[in-house]
This record gives sequence, structure tokens and C-alpha cells, in this order.
Amino acid sequence: MAELMVDGDELVVRLSRREKLAAGHGDVRVPLTAVKQVTVQPDAWRALRGKRRRGLLVPGVLCLGVWRHSDGQDFVAVRMRRGGVVLADLRGGGPFTRIAVSAAEPQATAAAVRTAATANSSGSAPEPISAPPRPEAPAPVAASAPASAPEGRSGRDAWAAPDTGPGPTGPAGTDGSAARFSRSSW
Repeated sequence: MAELMVDGDELVVRLSRREKLAAGHGDVRVPLTAVKQVTVQPDAWRALRGKRRRGLLVPGVLCLGVWRHSDGQDFVAVRMRRGGVVLADLRGGGPFTRIAVSAAEPQATAAAVRTAATANSSGSAPEPISAPPRPEAPAPVAASAPASAPEGRSGRDAWAAPDTGPGPTGPAGTDGSAARFSRSSW
């Protein structure tokens, strides 16, 4: 299984030989100064963005390789039934915008990467590494009364266009209406 680890001043995704073959890529190494944010995503499917460019996809089991999307490309080593996924968002300039790796202990792994990245930043990173702010619950909105339907109408036809009378009669085109086609006239 792929492993996310800190090696000196680099964030490393270490892959097994089989994973390297399947991903079409070797171990991924990124300087810790390039790490912008580290988060944990409990749902593996939400960690994926875009389409597979190179690598292996076994639906419901494994996503491994390079995924391309509108903002760039991500390196992904995600097993669907293995805890959570650690997401390391990266600053521009490198080949990847995000690294996503499944981890048995995602919270501990993310905390270790955050700690190492913060300790390594030593003024070169423009902002400290931290967990993303938790979204606050939206304030309740007072429900307004629904607009009433036109008088004399109710149910699903309440907002339908009013009936203007019978349609054109007679053969098509004799009363100025557009010609109608039946399946046999094609």
C-alpha cells in the first residue's frame, strides 16, 4: 500500500513495485515548502478530481496514478475501503496541485505532515500550514409563504399555460399552420 511520509525536507509518496507499475510513475517527492494545506477526507470518492490520465482505476476498489482536472493534475493513491484519505494541497510551480493518499491513520498522518511542513517553512512559505477552517452552519432562513396559484387553478396545472382553444383543423397546411410530419413521411 502507498505510504505518505516525510523524508528530511520532502513529502514523499512511497509506492511498492506493483504500484509503480500500475501507476506508471515512481515515488513522488515534493518539497515541504510547496505544501499549502493538509486535510483529511473520510470519503475516498470525494478526494478524486477530474479524469484518470495515467494509472489504474478499479471501480470501488483502487485509484492509482495521475488524475487531470481543470486546475492541473493530482497524484492519487487511494484504496476505497482503507480509512480516510490525506490530501496535501500544493502551491503552484510543480507537476501536481494535490497529492491524495489513503492512510490507516489519516488524522495522525495529516498531523505529522502539518507539523513537519510548519517546522520546515522557516519563513519561505507565505502562510502557515494548518487544518482548514470548519464551515459554520448557515443561519436559518425564515421561510416565506409560497406564491399563490392563479385563481381557479390548483395542483400540477396551477402554473401551466392557459388553454387557448382547439388547435388547427383539417389537413396540414390548408389553414396556414405548419406542416406536420408523421413517422411514415420520413
